[in-house]
Amino acid sequence: QIIMNDNKLIAEFMGWTQADPNDTTMYANPEDTSDVWGTDDMMFDTWDWLMPVAKKCINPEDNTEGWDKLAVALTTCDIDEVYQAVVEFIKEYNK
Repeated sequence: QIIMNDNKLIAEFMGWTQADPNDTTMYANPEDTSDVWGTDDMMFDTWDWLMPVAKKCINPEDNTEGWDKLAVALTTCDIDEVYQAVVEFIKEYNK
């Protein structure tokens, strides 16, 4: 449940949109709206999916504060730490 909610948070931050008005767990990729994923199937816990999110989080043009924990997490090369830091960053960013 937590991963599903975190994936939804990340997907929305990355511009994914709800694909089905009757199913709040299905999201369409903004780069290809026919590419639809369930929040429990999204793979933001893999480097290929997570690194573009981290890159967006630390983009100084968008935000210059709050990404220090993410920067430290990235130096560990531990995907679980980076994932959690991304989630924490997005929660703060959304406030």
